[in-house]
Amino acid sequence: MQSHGIAAYNMRDVDRLGIWETVRLALNQICPGFKRPLHLSFDIDALDDLEVSNTGTPGTRLRE
Repeated sequence: MQSHGIAAYNMRDVDRLGIWETVRLALNQICPGFKRPLHLSFDIDALDDLEVSNTGTPGTRLRE
């Protein structure tokens, strides 16, 4: 990923830098200087329905 200029952050980075600095670095990669608007959304259907029920997507747990 480094040879292609792709930034990646992992939990070691979060532990070392803190979540706010890690997010700031990641956002600066997407939008250098924060000079344009950026929209970020999170699709709750990506979560397991054992954690969040009724997301609309069947989970992997066995049904009785």
